[in-house]
Amino acid sequence: MSEWERRLVWAPEAGQVHDTKIPDIILSVGAGVQARALQASADPRRASKLLPGGVRGRVNTLKQMFKATLDCEIVYNDFSRFFDGQAELRSRCHRLNIVLPDKPCELDEVDKLEELEDTALDFLSPRCRQAYDPNFENAYSHIQHVASKLRASLFYFDVTEIQPNDATNPRDWQVDGLLRCRLKRQYHRRLHSLLKGGNLGPLRFRARTTTGIVTNWSFPINNWDFGKFSVAASMRIIDRRNSIFVEMKFDKSGHWEVISGFPRVLEVISLDK
Repeated sequence: MSEWERRLVWAPEAGQVHDTKIPDIILSVGAGVQARALQASADPRRASKLLPGGVRGRVNTLKQMFKATLDCEIVYNDFSRFFDGQAELRSRCHRLNIVLPDKPCELDEVDKLEELEDTALDFLSPRCRQAYDPNFENAYSHIQHVASKLRASLFYFDVTEIQPNDATNPRDWQVDGLLRCRLKRQYHRRLHSLLKGGNLGPLRFRARTTTGIVTNWSFPINNWDFGKFSVAASMRIIDRRNSIFVEMKFDKSGHWEVISGFPRVLEVISLDK
């Protein structure tokens, strides 16, 4: 159902096999998972092997308890498998969770909530050596990664004009547009602070294709219109049929993040229809 709804919102363009319009991020947040259940979620058939032998009734009870822990993990794993073979889309799927040594406490076990909170804080600490997602060192680094993607999704690019650069070269185009921020207007101080970047250095942007850099942008603060939260930006592209990535990063951080709405083929979208 989730995948069906996603494709209604971000439908592939005509004639395309894979998605050409993809969400900025797909984020799932869990409420804690047992370490044993996490191992079994990758292959639900392994769950039964982790159950102790004994009376059939006791085993069935344990199965139901274990299944309740596994359900959300299995659903997320099944959902993310829809994107196998689509590296860009798959890289935007994230699930945050806390690995617990034992099963989560019941809702009415108030006396155990403080212990659960301590366990969660320890797991979320940058010093923790345990990870929920094996692609990250720990939960802290994963959260930082997700935060970086969410920050990048604040920015988007509106194309205002596309025109040929060289009449003798039909593949050489000039693209003009506005780089915008979707923060609410009352947060102009937050935007100013975000653009300056503090200890990370000023925020920088670039446009590229899969084959190389198109344009590097470095906008002085004074160039931004803090009434409309936008700045004029232009790029030169070769072959309008290529998908463009517009990305951002802080000057002293080494990772570029794709801003909202990319990658895509650039075109002028009229708002007067």
